[in-house]
Amino acid sequence: QVRPEDALGAIARCRQFVVVGDDRQLPPTNFFNRLINDEGADDEEDDLPAGSPRKAAIKDVESILNLCAPRFPERMLKWHYRSEHPALIATSNRNFYRGELMLPPSIVARTTDGDTGLVFRPVPEGGYERGKTARNEVEAGLIARAALEHARRSPELSLGIGAFSVAQRDCIRDQVDELARKHSELEALMKPSGDRKELFIKNLENIQGDERDVIFISVGYGRDANGKLTQNFGPVGRDGGERRLNVLITRARKRCEVFSSIVAEDIRLDGAGKPGVRALQEFLKLAKDGYAAVATETERGFDSPFEEDVAQAVRGLGYEVRPQVGMAGFFVDLAVIDPRDEGRYLLGIECDGAAYHSSRYARDRDRLRQMILENRGWRLHRIWSTDWFYKREREIERIGNSIRAALAGERPAGSDDPKPSDPDEDHHNLVGDEVGDGGFPPSPGPNRLDPYLKAEFRVSDGAAKPQDFGLAQVASWMLRIVEQEQPIHSEEAGRRLAAICGLQRAGNVVQQTALRALQYCERSGELSSEGDFWSRSGATIFGRDRGQLSAQDTVRKPAMIAPVEFEAAARHALQENLSMTEEELITETARLLGFARTGPDIRSAIEEAITERLLPNLARDHLGRIKAPA
Repeated sequence: QVRPEDALGAIARCRQFVVVGDDRQLPPTNFFNRLINDEGADDEEDDLPAGSPRKAAIKDVESILNLCAPRFPERMLKWHYRSEHPALIATSNRNFYRGELMLPPSIVARTTDGDTGLVFRPVPEGGYERGKTARNEVEAGLIARAALEHARRSPELSLGIGAFSVAQRDCIRDQVDELARKHSELEALMKPSGDRKELFIKNLENIQGDERDVIFISVGYGRDANGKLTQNFGPVGRDGGERRLNVLITRARKRCEVFSSIVAEDIRLDGAGKPGVRALQEFLKLAKDGYAAVATETERGFDSPFEEDVAQAVRGLGYEVRPQVGMAGFFVDLAVIDPRDEGRYLLGIECDGAAYHSSRYARDRDRLRQMILENRGWRLHRIWSTDWFYKREREIERIGNSIRAALAGERPAGSDDPKPSDPDEDHHNLVGDEVGDGGFPPSPGPNRLDPYLKAEFRVSDGAAKPQDFGLAQVASWMLRIVEQEQPIHSEEAGRRLAAICGLQRAGNVVQQTALRALQYCERSGELSSEGDFWSRSGATIFGRDRGQLSAQDTVRKPAMIAPVEFEAAARHALQENLSMTEEELITETARLLGFARTGPDIRSAIEEAITERLLPNLARDHLGRIKAPA
């Protein structure tokens, strides 16, 4: 978006420079300030007698990108992040980016699931006033009412409205303003609120650079009062019109709704047709019929015999599975179809096969890929080939557990309302599965730490004294607290009891009440203790990542953290870094446990856990650094 004359000063002062841009979208230009009205010109010229001279089109001004592209090496940035459903970018990817964009597949095996994707809103009764106002009043009214409905049903999602012409934009704006005067919820949508941006209404020439959760597109063009449809689509039908269309149809993050009085079959292409009109026809067809832009099984087949073997095992469990689900270079190895809805995928299974090993960077392979897929709603299950070959039956059991957990409706990782992980699903790498009668396993389980989740529920609308309730009632609350935060120190459990009762602090009386309730649960066999730490009887205990807790929720004394958590955090730090010095290991373990500094107390507790529990079983590399456990 920088003109050459504006860029040369910076370029003259540097030794190297990188120019980043998209030559498939609009370059910087004074186009809109010219005397010729971009939207009105075609409509006026349609009414001219045959053979009349037409006004010359104004060419776009070059950008620094256009100037440099033929002269310097060029690389394409292929990851596409904005669109949360492939249908939102599919037309542009196919027509403008040679199908090279990498698009995360959607968990929905359709063009839309109502909340995300591409939706077609036909306006069969719409009428385009060609040669008069150049408006489509019916279509504008439908969009205004849809905006009101959006404000009522999804006020947390930002909304933008794009039109093909200035006249249609103004028509929509008039009708939206009229409704906003009568309905406060629509008026509120027109103002920013928190992270949500305000509603905008723009024509396709001015919409570049904007994005919203939901975009309404008004095509506007259609048959006039005499039923005549002129094959003229304003700026889209001119030279460079495909770039304007590309800008308009790629603004949505979650959902794009296309309001149109015409369908793809109404558009006639003369010969090859203008690129913009040809892309518009495909876009309308995609929106209406959903013909090509959903994540579907491909013809690529299995990447390896390993994946095929896993797929056979999943089918043996009674579930249908599809290989290589996705599009445009981004595929999930295996996708289990939801038996309740064949239009959705229940679970994605990732194998360390060809796609995994072909990734050039570990960050892309092990972190970004999973994060992006989970943000798109996928629930993922990872299988390592070595585990599959040596512990096949256990891995099949893990797959079954993951599928059953998904069917039970657990939220996927990364959701707004995370729930504790199912131990049967996520924690099968436990070192020493047997748990003694006392409660704690001899080794802390997986190297991965789950986020620490506080027990947050209320037992009273106001402040209530726990001692005023019966012991059995308080014991039931303590049982919930321990289930959520085990292993938990009795003092910390007392503070949590005060919080759920609406009290600001836990005095001696509250602490004594909490301790009696814990002992009551111990006598009934529901809880067990090891020193001052409490857990469910027979439960498998895992470490938790306390680094994401607020300063208010972080414990200040190392004595409040069970030894098993020190070991789990140290193991996780080693696994993430492969090898570390003792000092590095102490610092990183402290961070995972929520301590900003490694004072004498925390250092002593970590050193004890490392020396007594880890070092006897770990080796060092040639530099003397502690190596991660195998």
